[in-house]
Amino acid sequence: MSGGMDRGGTSERLRRFQDHLRERAIPLALVFDPFNICYLTGYWTILSGLPGTDEVLAVPDRGEPWLAVPGLELTLAHELCPQIADIRHLRPLETTVHGRSVPAQTVPQLVSAALSSIAGGGLVGLDVSLLRTDKYRALADALRSHQVADLSQDLGGMRASKDPVEQQTIRENSAVVSEAAAAIAEVLRPGVTENTLAAEAVRVIWANGGTITHLVVASGPRGALPHALPTARAVQPGEFVVVDIGVLRSNYWTEIARTYVAGRPTSEQTHLLALVQDAQNASRRALRAGVPARDVDAAARNVLRDAGYDDGTYTHSTGHGLGVMGPDAPVIAPHNAAPIPLNATVTLEPGLYFPGTGGIRIEDSFLVTPSGAECWTT
Repeated sequence: MSGGMDRGGTSERLRRFQDHLRERAIPLALVFDPFNICYLTGYWTILSGLPGTDEVLAVPDRGEPWLAVPGLELTLAHELCPQIADIRHLRPLETTVHGRSVPAQTVPQLVSAALSSIAGGGLVGLDVSLLRTDKYRALADALRSHQVADLSQDLGGMRASKDPVEQQTIRENSAVVSEAAAAIAEVLRPGVTENTLAAEAVRVIWANGGTITHLVVASGPRGALPHALPTARAVQPGEFVVVDIGVLRSNYWTEIARTYVAGRPTSEQTHLLALVQDAQNASRRALRAGVPARDVDAAARNVLRDAGYDDGTYTHSTGHGLGVMGPDAPVIAPHNAAPIPLNATVTLEPGLYFPGTGGIRIEDSFLVTPSGAECWTT
């Protein structure tokens, strides 16, 4: 690809995507999902994915791709995507730029022009299952004379197996999220509020150039709520405190969850913590390339079931992929028979939840290697 230095590995991803298009005899792909665009180009802004915001990436099976973004993001797009020479300015109406009148330039107009190079009835690839209905309707006229191939699963498969650049980014993020959890443990004691604990994690994450995707600090009975946000509640002596932190840094997501006790744990608390850790260890042993994702989930679930805790107490799936801007494939859940890809990055996060009393969750981030699962959080 043309342009300056590509630090994100996106030139190689675009090349592999073009190879895939040629294998499927698809002369042109139009990518609309902001997550897929970020994966292939590195382009992401605070407007990406918001209603009323358009962006589109056009990738021919041969030749140079082009990216179209809102006008106010044009300069940033050039900075984020030096490997893409052709970045276009979306304008909903005719306007004046540096004293010169320029016509409107919309996504449907650009798409129609791009499709004009494909013979009538020719194949065009779209990430259809991820495309908002209103945007698809706006493109309907341009697409009417072409066959559409859904590339959602193709892109999902590419994203699930991480390249070396992605691995390095997620590994670095794992160190940051581990440090954030440790910062909470340092100040945890009876009487401190959930908000104060959360602030320690925020301080570490922002100091390391990250942002927060989610931050759960749930003490006492609130620990039975898997996604409880921190409050002004003060931690009471002897309570479980569930901490779940997601970090977004360099466009990639990493997670950790820890369960602490405010004070000396009882024998029952020690037993429950060890049980959940055993469940995670079992799923880690099962986590290998080619193994059905549901088998990894079952490995954790069976440990808890054998101890008398069924799905009414273990209420969620065992994990999910970590990827660009959020969760990725594969989901580690009972319904997913798809094989785990080599070089997938995933969480394993079994838990137990007791409404009115509290909860436990232990989560780490792993890379699936040829020899098994490598834990990246500490």
